[in-house]
Amino acid sequence: MEQRRDYTLVTGASSGIGAAVASRIAPAGPVILHGRDWERLQAVRMALPNPEAHLVWRRDFAEDAGIAESLGGLISKSAAAVTGFIHCAGELRLIPSDAADPASVRGMFQVNYFSATAILRALLRKAVNRGSLRCVVFVSDIASQFGAGGYGVYAATKGALDSLCRSLAAELGPAVRVNSILPGGIRTRETEGEAKLTEGCLLGPGRADDIAEMCEYLMSGRARWITGQQFVVDGGKTAH
Repeated sequence: MEQRRDYTLVTGASSGIGAAVASRIAPAGPVILHGRDWERLQAVRMALPNPEAHLVWRRDFAEDAGIAESLGGLISKSAAAVTGFIHCAGELRLIPSDAADPASVRGMFQVNYFSATAILRALLRKAVNRGSLRCVVFVSDIASQFGAGGYGVYAATKGALDSLCRSLAAELGPAVRVNSILPGGIRTRETEGEAKLTEGCLLGPGRADDIAEMCEYLMSGRARWITGQQFVVDGGKTAH
């Protein structure tokens, strides 16, 4: 029988929260790094322990066709068994309600939500992943639960992920645990826009590592009795 190696798939791993998550969990086992930029993905891979153990999956989630097939091909070619899936990939664009045309709405849903469902179609097919999946974490956003002007479309995509989380937990348990993390403003770059995201955080600006640590916990055996939950990690921004 073909020997298969366990991997954790991290989408959006070329920068920001995704790169921090990959760095955090890689010491425990090999990772499949997803992103659009090949050079940046390779740079992340080379910075991880035992770089040759990790795989790179270059894919633009804005292209709606072929995501499941592309991932399935990588799994088959690499004799991989994907036991964990952390969905960090996402697109944030502020769109006022009077400018939310169908193309813009579909585009953001495609990247933030439909890509996740396409990936799950591949990972849940026994012919592809052989029942290996055990844990899923969606990186959502506090915008899914707390309103802000211009965030309507983006919030809807993240709210869809949170709803999917709860339904999947009921559908796939006890074999697969599914949870969401709702970050507040995470400062990944020192810009004025990033600074405004972190205003009101009682504990000051958040870092990508703050979310990565929560991902690591939820993926671990220490969280064995946690599923279908949404965890707000926002430095107290929504506490007042």
